[in-house]
Amino acid sequence: MTRTDLIAYFVETLHGLDPALQSRPHITALAEGLEGILADLGGYDPEAEGDAKVPTEAEVKALAAKARELVALVERGGE
Repeated sequence: MTRTDLIAYFVETLHGLDPALQSRPHITALAEGLEGILADLGGYDPEAEGDAKVPTEAEVKALAAKARELVALVERGGE
């Protein structure tokens, strides 16, 4: 849950897509959703990766709900 390096990797990958793909609504929403989760986790700092804060139960539930929304978005694709 606190592997911010992985979230940052996927955000960068989405930002590296061809501009025609980046502008698609579901890709934009996916990137923004991942950026939101990353922000909720305190961002990505490669120097402090081992010192990640352990989220509370309430934070985990909120993050899980956001993650489920993103999974549903991916499953729907560009529909």
